[in-house]
Amino acid sequence: MRSLAWFAVFAVAVVGPLTAAWFARSAAWRDFPTGFGAALGWIAFGLFAVEFALVSRVRAAAAAFGSDALLLFHRAMALAALAFVVAHVALLAPSLPNPLAAAPLERSGAIALWAAVLLIVSSVWRRKLGWSYELWLAAHRALAVTIVVSMAWHVWILLEPEQRSGKLAVLAYAALALAALLVQRIVRPLLQLRRPWELVENRDEGASTRTLVLRAVGHDGLRFAPGQFVWLSTGRRGLCAPEHPITVASSPELEGGRTIELAIKALGDWSRDVVPALQPGARLRIDGPFGAFTPDGVPAQQLVLIAGGVGVTPMRSILLAMRDRCDRRAVTLFFAAHSRARAMFAAEFERLRDDLNLELVFVFEAPEDGTAVERGFLTAEILRRHLPADLRFAQFFVCGPAPMMDAVDRVLTELGVRSSQVRTERFDLV
Repeated sequence: MRSLAWFAVFAVAVVGPLTAAWFARSAAWRDFPTGFGAALGWIAFGLFAVEFALVSRVRAAAAAFGSDALLLFHRAMALAALAFVVAHVALLAPSLPNPLAAAPLERSGAIALWAAVLLIVSSVWRRKLGWSYELWLAAHRALAVTIVVSMAWHVWILLEPEQRSGKLAVLAYAALALAALLVQRIVRPLLQLRRPWELVENRDEGASTRTLVLRAVGHDGLRFAPGQFVWLSTGRRGLCAPEHPITVASSPELEGGRTIELAIKALGDWSRDVVPALQPGARLRIDGPFGAFTPDGVPAQQLVLIAGGVGVTPMRSILLAMRDRCDRRAVTLFFAAHSRARAMFAAEFERLRDDLNLELVFVFEAPEDGTAVERGFLTAEILRRHLPADLRFAQFFVCGPAPMMDAVDRVLTELGVRSSQVRTERFDLV
């Protein structure tokens, strides 16, 4: 019911500008092709404006769907909005819009169109273009603001002075979209400055992974559920410093959340160059917690954790929380990695078998000789060999590279596992 309610709010918000434009309609609406093209433009404006809300870190929405589901939905709606814009232009523009046109109406529409194209292209092919995460994020935000402002400008010029409801809708949606960005980039960071964190240890875990141990300074720390993540800012540029989504790797019971551990694998410029150079005593900002990838509040007699590579980080938090809470439920951890040398926390997981009812299944592509592990990739046969016979009362948590997660999803479906039993977290969405 909560998810349906959020979908209803989203749908109403998207069609809000179109509804306002309908009540303020002019003679143009009496011609079907023109009216249909205009309607597509209004829906596109509503979609792009509401997109700001989808990524504004509303905890209630993230709890209903999960942060990765919201980001996937954000992507899908951006593609849909671009399709609406292209269809709008195809129906109403006599030629390819020129962003340098003298006429303000054509110029504003052309700027919105090409900014939308650039936003989608730079997001879908970011890695192929060789853009760093920081560069892409700055460009993404600038293009998003350009789209909404230029679309609002375009519609404002188009509407007649007496079409007051349409003009008010344009102003309201543009203002709300920019306000959402303002809250995320200015208000929230200012609030975070009142709850600083100090780096007390920067630990090399091997496997190209660093663990940052942070301690709360002057506040009671972070109340989070095992498996959740935070947005971490390590830069010196104050409020303009880029933020990175990092899963909390420690137990919520560690000093009551006053000390937390963040495990970061070297996957890009920031994690490879900036993170290892951080020194104890550095002040960092944290925004969170976020995400619904947690067993807390989930009724299950048994947990099955399936991780690939750095996707094992939330599993560590879950297992440590189970140990600290004396949780004796059966739990199975499937951990896929290239080799033991690249399997972070492998030795720690083996020690946890003494404290938990834990079955540990390593799956290594290149295992060392003589090691008793599964070899190759995580396959349906390996899962079937180690999964419990009765899956009805198990809850599954899957995190890792997209190909692995897609394969696991197919296998679980074949085994009759219900979608309500599976929670996922994709670490390569941004």
